[in-house]
Amino acid sequence: MSLIVKYLQLDYYFLYLSSFLKYSKSYFNKINNLISMKKLTLSLITLFIVQLSCLAGPSEMIKNAGTSKDYPQADYLVVLDETSVDVQETGLSYNNIHKIYKVLTYQGAKQL
Repeated sequence: MSLIVKYLQLDYYFLYLSSFLKYSKSYFNKINNLISMKKLTLSLITLFIVQLSCLAGPSEMIKNAGTSKDYPQADYLVVLDETSVDVQETGLSYNNIHKIYKVLTYQGAKQL
C-alpha cells in the first residue's frame, strides 16, 4: 500500500471516530436528561406522598386531643399552635402560623 492510501484510511478512521463521538455525546446527553427527568419525577412523587401524609395528620391530632368529657370546663381545645419564620438574606421574613382548634361547645365556636 502506498503512503497516500494509508493516510486516507487513517483520515477516514479519524472522521468515523469523530462522528461516532459526536453521536455518542448527544446520545449520552439524552440519557443523562432522561435520568434527570426521572430523578425530578421521583422527587415530585415523594414530595406529593409526604404532603398527603401531612394532610392526614391533623385529623388524627384532633381525634386524639380529647373530648368535652375529658375537659368539662373547656369550650375549645388548642390542638396545634406552631410558628415558623423563614428569614431571607435580604432581611425579609415570612411568618407561617398554623393553629388547629377543636371546638367542644357552641360557646367555644362563638369565641373563635
